[in-house]
This record gives sequence, C-alpha cells and structure tokens, in this order.
Amino acid sequence: MGQIHKLTPLMVKNTTKIGWLADGGGLYLRVRAEGTKTWIYRQTKNKRRIDLTIAPINTLSLAAARKIAAECRLAAFEGRDIRTVMHQDNTGRTFKDAATAIIDRRKKSWKSDKTGIKWRRGLMEHASPLNNMALDQISVKDVEDVIKPIWYTMNHSARMTRGMIEQALDLATVLGWRSQDKPNPARWKGALEYLLPDHKPKVKHHAAMPYVDAPDFYRTLGRSKHDTRFALALTILTASRGHMVRHADWREFDLGNKVWTIPASRMKRSDTDHIIPLTPAMITLLPDPRPVPATGLVYPYRGKGFSENAFRSTMKAMNLDYTAHGFRSTFKDWAMDCTGYADEVSELALAHKVGSSVRRAYRRRKGLNLRRELMQAWCDYLLALSRS
Repeated sequence: MGQIHKLTPLMVKNTTKIGWLADGGGLYLRVRAEGTKTWIYRQTKNKRRIDLTIAPINTLSLAAARKIAAECRLAAFEGRDIRTVMHQDNTGRTFKDAATAIIDRRKKSWKSDKTGIKWRRGLMEHASPLNNMALDQISVKDVEDVIKPIWYTMNHSARMTRGMIEQALDLATVLGWRSQDKPNPARWKGALEYLLPDHKPKVKHHAAMPYVDAPDFYRTLGRSKHDTRFALALTILTASRGHMVRHADWREFDLGNKVWTIPASRMKRSDTDHIIPLTPAMITLLPDPRPVPATGLVYPYRGKGFSENAFRSTMKAMNLDYTAHGFRSTFKDWAMDCTGYADEVSELALAHKVGSSVRRAYRRRKGLNLRRELMQAWCDYLLALSRS
C-alpha cells in the first residue's frame, strides 16, 4: 500500500482543481466542475473497480472520511461488502439529515429565493412528520400519511412535496445513508399512484383581456404617469412576464441597437438569454433622464423592484378582473387572429421554446427581424386604435 494521509484540511478547503485527489488508502476527494467536493472510497475487486460515495465535505470532515476509509479497508480485507460500513456508520441519520442535504445540493441551481421557500416548506413543514424517522424505516404508508392530508386542498404542493421527498431519499441512498436494496418509498410509479386518489384539479389560467378591448384599456392606462403604469404598459407592449419588467436593469438595455437582453438567470426555466426588439413606443416608456452610467433598476421602488402585487393592485383600481400575465395570451390571440406571421414568431416573442434543441442552437438570432416587425405591429394596433 502506498502513502496515506496525503491531503490536509487546508488543501481540501482551497482546491478548485477538477478531478480526483488521492489521500491514499483508497480515499479520494472528487472535485466536480460545478464546485462540489465529495469523499469517495475506491476499491478494486476481481479486476473490477467499485467507487463508494461517502459524503460531501460539508457533511464529513477529512478526519471522519479517513475513519470510514479505514473501516472500508478492514471490511475488504475480511471479505465483507464495503457498503455495509456506510450503513453501519450512518444508522443515526434521519430524514431531516437527507432533507437538509438535498436542499444544500439543489440551492446552487436556484434562480429565485422563492424556490428555496418552496423546498423548505415542502420538506421542513409538509414532510415534518418524517423528520426524526430513521431513513431505512420510512415506509410507503409514512409518505402517504404526509401527502394525503393536502392532496385535495393543495394538490400542486402535495405533488411537489412527494417529488422532493423522493429526491431526498434518493440522495440518502447515494450517500450510503439508506440501504440500496430498499426501493424508494416516495416513488409514484407502482407505489403511491395506487394509494393516493386520482385527483387533478382543473388548471386555472390567468385571466386574459380580449384583444379587441386592449386598445381602449391601453389608452386608459396611459392617463396616469405613475411608474407602476409605465412598467405595466411596457409589460404589455413587450408581451413579457411581469417579473422581467419589474426587475429590469438598465445594463440590459442597448438603446443604440434597440434591443433589451434579459439574461438567462432572470428567465423562467431557460439557460439562454432572451432578446426583445425595442420599438419607439417601448422606449418612450423608459424613465428619462436615464442614469449615467446606465446601471440599477429601471423602475425602482423603495430601493428594490415593484412587488408582484403592484400590477394586480393597478388592475383592481381600474375595476378590471384581469392579470398582467394574461396580456401574454391577449398578444398571442391577436397575433394568431390578426396577423400573417408564423406561429413560431409569436412563440419566440413570448420566450417559449420552439423546435428541437438542434434547431434552437442554429437559430442564433431567433428571428429577431421578424419579431421586431411583429412587435411593431402590436404597438401600432394598441396605439392606433387607442387614439381613435
């Protein structure tokens, strides 16, 4: 056996080199591209390599990982399955440990604080009856008892919570906290689908204004000079989601080229930026004078962007039972009924994914010129009729 204990706690903490760092004696530190660091024990048996995931470094220290590696070497010498070491070492693990671990693992990819709130509500509140249970002792009935009370009243949350529990238990299995021989008690197919009633609540769509009424509404909206109404008007003209405008930053606007580029980090389930061609009518809705340098929120309110209730309150004050988001449907209906543009153009304007990943990769500018024509026609429709 070669040298062991090659690593130091400082090396473990500071290394950013992607790959495998050997501590010796079969213990490795694996560093992934996304920055995660995990302890792995590697064994070669009958010319077959076996990698056993021990735990992330924020769960287990170097000293503790070395202790488990030593027990794995002893188990291998005695002819025992090295996986039994992990199960024996983690008998004290509970569901709360798994819930905390999956949240810590997932949070790096979250684009919004709301996602974190949903995960903590699902795992720490709805699934709280499981928190102190040993991971190997959780049964399908235990998961059913968590989900069933909210199945009818909060069906969407119930389905999300079930998925979160399943992911937490899957991670616990990968980390060796659960027996790999036991099926996941939170799985849907072949398990909970037979225990939970078949219930899918009717989807409630955002209330959308008929496009024939949109010009008159836009004219009424323009009678006030309040920033909230300017922001709502820009949301309508650009067919954007409300949060795109409420949290828009001056750095996203290139007024010289008349484009607004919303970064992927602010988009809904997208890994690409969204480019919106700006018409003269859209540009007039931007506050003036503009800051120099052009940074900060376009529509600030008490140091931050408007809340999602701002547009709702505006609509309510105008005695209208519609939503700002519903104007995306208004735009879509108008584009389909009143223009000759292909459906793909309006879908791209709405930042919807169109076609296969290959087609999207080759559509570099995403029909920007056609979309500019379409958005100009939309502005002309609202403004021309609103002046009549």
